[in-house]
Amino acid sequence: MTPEVEKHFTANMNISKKDIMIGNFLGGLSWGVGSAIGASVVVGIVGYILKFSGFFNGIPSVFNQFTP
Repeated sequence: MTPEVEKHFTANMNISKKDIMIGNFLGGLSWGVGSAIGASVVVGIVGYILKFSGFFNGIPSVFNQFTP
């Protein structure tokens, strides 16, 4: 094994399992929150574009035909 590879393998030997688990948990949590925020932004932009294109103008008439 080369010294560089051995250095890479032994670099994280002093990190405890607790610290690794906390780091992975926080990384997963931030990934999930970032995905939710990103999806909200994308859906908001698409909704904004569809609003001004007139896509939502026909939706009230669909609901009105079901009311007596």
